[in-house]
Amino acid sequence: MMWRSKCSWTLLRDRPLPREVLEEALGQLVERHAALRAEFADPMPLFSATQQALTVFELWRLRGCPSRRPARSFCGGLAASLGGAAERLVCWALRHAWPRLGCRAHGPAAVRAVVAGVLVEMPQRRTMREARWARYPAFEPPLQVVLAPYGEGAPEGAVLHLTVSHMFSDGYSIVPLLSDLAHLVARAEA
Repeated sequence: MMWRSKCSWTLLRDRPLPREVLEEALGQLVERHAALRAEFADPMPLFSATQQALTVFELWRLRGCPSRRPARSFCGGLAASLGGAAERLVCWALRHAWPRLGCRAHGPAAVRAVVAGVLVEMPQRRTMREARWARYPAFEPPLQVVLAPYGEGAPEGAVLHLTVSHMFSDGYSIVPLLSDLAHLVARAEA
């Protein structure tokens, strides 16, 4: 299902990334991109049931719908007409029953709350390899950012693991998001 499906990117940084800098940059990113503040307006079970119904309906429509078969007799014609009517009725019902998404408010306090909920800081690891392959917490849509610093003693660098719900991100739409994040981190460091 698209809400729980995720697109993940691991970004490697050869210098430390203070949590405060990342929090400031993420706050501005969440403020700019409303999809990162998304939440369900309908209960999750309705969304799951709708996804399952869409799958079953699409299989039926492609393989078993009588309106897709040639009518050979009066009964076949009646079945085709009823199948076509059922198809139109189910299409209409699914379009109007699709779970709705809402967007959390976007004032400073609300954005801080979103950032506090999506940012996870891992304990410092000795090497970049250890930080990169650390076990990350379970993903909670729509966004999760894991900061994993590494270094012997003082932090030498950071691994940033960014996970976004597939509903809002794919291989192409992540480019502006990552570009914005890079610019916002640079501005927060300046």
